Amino acid sequence: MVYVFEGPRNSGKTFLSEYISDSFSIPRFQFKFANFFVDLNLKSEDSKEAHAFSLGKEFMLMQLAKDIPRESFIHDRGILTVLVWGLLEGRITEDEARDQIEIVKKYSLLDEITIIYINGENPDKSDRSKDQWDHIDGDARERDTYEKVISMFQEAGLHKIWAITNKFDNQSMSNMSSMFDDILFN
Repeated sequence: MVYVFEGPRNSGKTFLSEYISDSFSIPRFQFKFANFFVDLNLKSEDSKEAHAFSLGKEFMLMQLAKDIPRESFIHDRGILTVLVWGLLEGRITEDEARDQIEIVKKYSLLDEITIIYINGENPDKSDRSKDQWDHIDGDARERDTYEKVISMFQEAGLHKIWAITNKFDNQSMSNMSSMFDDILFN
């Protein structure tokens, strides 16, 4: 099983995925998307190539998890992020996002994938200078677009998305552990 942690920038998904990885002894993987994006000279806005690169990576990951189920691992970001950023940056339309969700459904690509959606806003407002998308930090459009894409998945009958609000406190970490226990034993 692949556990994909999704959510807006600064929602704490990397921290919580590392916490779950350590707590449950499950390896964690993070594709260095921003590095490849720069090295391939992809442009963010209005770029079908950027979306095709992102979508291809996710389809392959989901297909591999389905066809060659092996050891479980945690993955930081996945198909939700691809569709959210495709919509946010004008790479795809809502109809195209729905069509791509139908492909996920048609090929049963979520069979060995569990999506964990982290919502929250990091109270630490210090400049992180993380990558070329820092300008979107704190923009409610990203969170709203995640909610829209999650609704699209649900409308398509794909309900394998668990959600948690991260308040950046010990209780959130405890809630995450409890939720992950439920995920493992469902």
